[in-house]
Amino acid sequence: MVPLNSLALWGTLGLIGVAVPIIIHLLYRKNRKETQWAAMELLRKALVMRSGQIKIEDFLVLALRCLAMLLIAAALLRPILNSGASKWLGEKHVGMVVAIDASLSMGHGEHSRFEKALTEAEQVLSTAREGDPVTVVLLSRNPEYIARAADYEPEKIKNLLSRETTKPSPYPLSLDSNVNLLAELATELESGTREVYLITDAQEDDWSTLSGTSQESLRKMTNESRFFVLPVSTDGESEENLSISSLNYASGPLQSSGVTRFEAIVKNHGREVANGASIEFWVGGKRTRKQEVGQINPGDSRVIPYFVNFDNPGDLSLEARLMSNGDDLDADNGRFAVVNIKDSVRILCVNGNSSGEIGTNLRSSVYYAVRALRLKNSAPESAMEVTQINALDLPQEERLDDFDIIVLANHANPDPSTVERLHGFTERGGGLIMFTGANFISGADENADPNEPFMIGEGNERKTFLPAILKEAKTAQTDSGWSLKTPDGDHPLAAIVKRLPEEIINSARINRMMYSEPVPGAQVILRVAENNAPLLLTRDIGAGSVLMFTTSADRSWNALAIHPLYAMLLQQAATTMSSQPDSRLTACGEEMVHRIQSDAKRLELVRPDGTTETIRPDQIGQTLNIELTAETPGIYRYNSDNGNTVSAVAANIDATESNIRVVASKSLESELDNMGLTVIDPGSSASDAIKKERRGSDLSSILLTLAILCFLIQSVIAKIFTKKISRGETDVAASLQLSQVAAARRT
Repeated sequence: MVPLNSLALWGTLGLIGVAVPIIIHLLYRKNRKETQWAAMELLRKALVMRSGQIKIEDFLVLALRCLAMLLIAAALLRPILNSGASKWLGEKHVGMVVAIDASLSMGHGEHSRFEKALTEAEQVLSTAREGDPVTVVLLSRNPEYIARAADYEPEKIKNLLSRETTKPSPYPLSLDSNVNLLAELATELESGTREVYLITDAQEDDWSTLSGTSQESLRKMTNESRFFVLPVSTDGESEENLSISSLNYASGPLQSSGVTRFEAIVKNHGREVANGASIEFWVGGKRTRKQEVGQINPGDSRVIPYFVNFDNPGDLSLEARLMSNGDDLDADNGRFAVVNIKDSVRILCVNGNSSGEIGTNLRSSVYYAVRALRLKNSAPESAMEVTQINALDLPQEERLDDFDIIVLANHANPDPSTVERLHGFTERGGGLIMFTGANFISGADENADPNEPFMIGEGNERKTFLPAILKEAKTAQTDSGWSLKTPDGDHPLAAIVKRLPEEIINSARINRMMYSEPVPGAQVILRVAENNAPLLLTRDIGAGSVLMFTTSADRSWNALAIHPLYAMLLQQAATTMSSQPDSRLTACGEEMVHRIQSDAKRLELVRPDGTTETIRPDQIGQTLNIELTAETPGIYRYNSDNGNTVSAVAANIDATESNIRVVASKSLESELDNMGLTVIDPGSSASDAIKKERRGSDLSSILLTLAILCFLIQSVIAKIFTKKISRGETDVAASLQLSQVAAARRT
């Protein structure tokens, strides 16, 4: 038995209540006055027997009054009897949290899983009494409350759960993050018996990957609340589903009149071979191509390449649409992307050589980089605008923001003010490409730390803004040098290398490099095969990024500078870092801070459904920080006062929700049994199963009834006893004593 209200508070008040009739009884005894009267002595012996009887009667009345006060105090504690016998005692009041899985996968099926979940929720709620505290929540990455710790009103809740207004979200369930939320919602309910119901499709990706922390939280929750899992019935339901899991920029210049490669990945999440689907590509709202997908085996994916020609600069939207028969989950058949097209990319190349000047016979550190970026045979309209300067001239370059990319080649000792300016340049969205070289190991002080010139901040907060901590320089032990390791990442630069034949990759050789240790948040793009040392790393800094080669930009440390891969990497790096296609993507339900260059004071947000909203973004200089949480998939545009699109963002659903396969009820029950969770068989009646399993009766009504009964009994007994002792008594002494007894009993 557990009390709902505070035991200390109401227990103390109960003791005070019990003490009141006792104190009154004692006060009346104390106030008796003894009168010395000679005649009274003759009657004293006659009254002894009568006085003993009166004391017994008084104690009986007093005991009933004390018992009544104890019962009132116990009722105010609202004790809950949690046992099998409780079904015969008290009232079945219960606090309920009904959590309905509203993730994307619940929308699968002609009669969707979500509709079945609403039916189950109605059955669960029907077991509650009107006035019981209930919470009804649509559970996903962004929970939506139908009612929260509210008194249960059947008609009101039924209307709020209407199938016409309640729909599944485009978000994942995020079960790990929602376990603690369910515990919090349960503790909010003012009820001795608390029950939590999770109605879900038991998706494999949710329950098969439940973290150890979440499992422990569930075990802890079951100590305070009963936890039920109700898998919705999927009997006879197809588990076949094709989806577009991604639509990403792959390679090519993002410039006017350029040809760029995009890739859509179509995945078969079902258990059978998929065939007969087609995919449509839309650019700027116009369909440009349709292609057959072909046969895809269960669990496999197929990459569908798409080449796009761009005519005008600015933000351009792309969409891929999957056309498939027998697919009952339409929400994942579309994918969106946004790319920023430029007229050209402006690049500043900084020569870090300590001797020699640009234009002399001695080639500068950036010679091969400039040649790779300009690509002499490329069309003028797609050429990159490259400017060269010496390292000594960099501090005098006042307008760094006029460039999209800055290349530092063998520049080992920039002054602190220049480093601060370079850091600010990347934070505002610029791209910094850095090469090491001989100057990093041949300074005036051989023991100097090569990382020190690139540190920012003060005191203990002083850290490098490079992607890695530079260590010692090492030379390959063989004349042929080190070879490149085939990358396994998904970075656009890694994708270029992966598409090349193995013999071409092996011909790019590195003779010398700076060993390095990646900092937190950095990504290693390329490594050398022989020692797995990082060769190319990247790191996001604010709205921009830093890309670092741990070898030189020229032939002094490698043969890469004259290899075809060198130009491909630099061209792709300049394109990716200047246009930042990944920065225009977000997932539905996730918070995103989008940074754009504009001096506008306010912008108009245009959502995919055409609705608009005026927003006032935070402005830092000419950079606008815009917070966005996309509610539905599609293209979100930011327009200026004159209606022109300043920027755009593509929102997509979480690809993990496309796996609609579920865990079998028996397997789920076996897995959850050791955590104290009860799984209700989807084939049974939820309301009947809940009533059978329910424990906990509120005894407060019974206790209050008993308290009132005690008061009535003591009142009747006191009246009977008073009348009984007053019959036939005519002497003065007896009358005085009986009047005091009667007064005490009436009190």
